[in-house]
Amino acid sequence: MDDFIGLNIALLQIKGTILFNDKNITIGRMQIDSPSVVTMGTGLFKLTGNGNIWTNNATTFTTNTSVIEMSDTTGFPKTFAGGSKVYNKLLISGSGNAIYTFTGNNSFFDENILVYDYLDFDQVLPTQTSI
Repeated sequence: MDDFIGLNIALLQIKGTILFNDKNITIGRMQIDSPSVVTMGTGLFKLTGNGNIWTNNATTFTTNTSVIEMSDTTGFPKTFAGGSKVYNKLLISGSGNAIYTFTGNNSFFDENILVYDYLDFDQVLPTQTSI
């Protein structure tokens, strides 16, 4: 898979196996359904949409050293439904006002928040397990 840029579209993984092979992905939303096996690799997964921007129901999920970046300047609410999985790094970037909701008992090894005038989390920021 080559690097993929497809703004404001959803990338759906219904079932099967997907290996991202360390590629960078820019999309509006990501939905991973069960049963599925997902290996993220070392790539950057940039989510630029609003609404349910990340839904992970994978049967087997391997984060490796990938980075998930949530970036949006519209001010519309965004939901990260992590499926109680372990993730490597979360980066939140943008400008203006933003509202993020996190569901599931997710763990992140590193979180970074960059450049917002006002940032509102509907729930507590996910657990930071180590830096």
